[in-house]
Amino acid sequence: MVCNRCAASPSRSGDPDPSLAVAQGTLTGTVRDASGGVLPDVTVEASSSALTEKVRTVVTDSSGQYRIIELNPGTYSLSFSLRTRSR
Repeated sequence: MVCNRCAASPSRSGDPDPSLAVAQGTLTGTVRDASGGVLPDVTVEASSSALTEKVRTVVTDSSGQYRIIELNPGTYSLSFSLRTRSR
């Protein structure tokens, strides 16, 4: 997966100033099972050499959605793991 979104801050003249450009992206999605049902509490990891921390982790919400924000441009690998509940 490649993340290449860029947003530039306008200069005083109203034109984007390349020196103020901020290149960040977001990965979003919904985790579903084979029958199409949503899966809450799934750990989603985005890994990339573009990240200072190398791996960023989030957990899907009650509707199976995840959002990984403020990603530098680069190639990302996503992994998903379902957390098991203890009885």
